[in-house]
Amino acid sequence: MVARNLKLEHGDEILSTDHEYGAMDRTWRYIARRLGAKYINQPMPLPVTTHREFLERFWEGVTERTKVIFFSHITSPTALTFPVVEICKKAREAGIITIIDGAHLPGQIPLDLGEINADIYTGACHKWLCAPKGAAFLFARKDVQEWLEPLVVSWGFEAEKPTTSQFIDYHEWQGTRDMSAFLSVPAAFVGAVPVEFVRNFSWTTLGQLIGAAKILLSLSLVSFHRGLRLIRKRQRHSGTTLTSQYIHQCQI
Repeated sequence: MVARNLKLEHGDEILSTDHEYGAMDRTWRYIARRLGAKYINQPMPLPVTTHREFLERFWEGVTERTKVIFFSHITSPTALTFPVVEICKKAREAGIITIIDGAHLPGQIPLDLGEINADIYTGACHKWLCAPKGAAFLFARKDVQEWLEPLVVSWGFEAEKPTTSQFIDYHEWQGTRDMSAFLSVPAAFVGAVPVEFVRNFSWTTLGQLIGAAKILLSLSLVSFHRGLRLIRKRQRHSGTTLTSQYIHQCQI
């Protein structure tokens, strides 16, 4: 919805990184092709050691044609936490719209939308917050809300009983959509995340168990391949062959 409402012209640029979620890359490429704009994935090689290093490297991709900056707060493929406050501040000074994908943030680390001060921020509640699928939120600054038109026009448009926010009226009511997932979000906040959820599960112990399991798996694979080589060596001397069924049994 946000991408479709952007007033971009031919040659305008949307700057992002090469750490973004695949579906979002596809969305921006689609929008860029329709409008004649350019979607640019600024390379951010690993390891990224400091926020300053990231900011300097990322800002090298900004040009006079950059109209939008889009990036993840916590990246999906690489699990990096990007310096959103610093980037949004610098973008605002340059007159560039900022859109932040916060899908993986709620439930992992504290979120202060006022401090971040992005133009658009969206987050998923069904991931680390453990709410049902379909629960998410969209934050838009007051000066941005007026140009965000709804994808679905329903009873909120020309509302008979308008609320104090036309933005909410336009976007909240989308026909006969099931609201159950949204209504569950307060319980997800109160029930477990993040303090109780972390308190109830020993992540240190879990990490140790995963590490031990990886070691055991590695040892098992080594033993299996050693045994397989020994069997094949004996076969060469005896003239027999190792059947695929036997190999399958060994793997199980």
